[in-house]
Amino acid sequence: RKIHAKRNRHLQMNLLIAKEIQQDLTSEPLSLADAKAAMKVNFTDDDAFITDLIVTARLWLENYTGRQLGTKVINLVVEMTAHDWYELPGPVQGLVAVTMDGNCVDYKHYGDQVMVYYPGIHEILIQCGYTTVPEDYLTDLKRIVAWSYQNRGIDLSNEAATLTDFPELMTSYHKKLVI
Repeated sequence: RKIHAKRNRHLQMNLLIAKEIQQDLTSEPLSLADAKAAMKVNFTDDDAFITDLIVTARLWLENYTGRQLGTKVINLVVEMTAHDWYELPGPVQGLVAVTMDGNCVDYKHYGDQVMVYYPGIHEILIQCGYTTVPEDYLTDLKRIVAWSYQNRGIDLSNEAATLTDFPELMTSYHKKLVI
């Protein structure tokens, strides 16, 4: 009987209900000049478009790896089971607060994970992100921006349309697996 109870506890999952970025990056980790230099673009006609691609590439890479490419303050609303660890967007610089029904609750925090002692819907306010973005992330940002720039305007509704292969990413080993 204890085996079943323990097994069933692990079948329950912590569920992200909402994620709100309360304070976003003040500047992108990849500058327009660096992106243009990597792509060997020496004209200004597409600067606004490339700037949008930089933001899109950063957001995509953050979602892909679970790592934030600059300091942010994020509020998470998570339905959590007791005594199960929840993986936070990282790298976590600090946990500001963990609350349930507006009241602070006890929790354990280790690295990029948090655990609560009582089940329910919890709000978790964290400050996270790299203060200095690792070089492999910057390389991947350049690759994604260049790929997106190269493949702009392709009408994917046409069955004959093909894309060149998406670049192999150096940060693939950073990707967090959901099991």
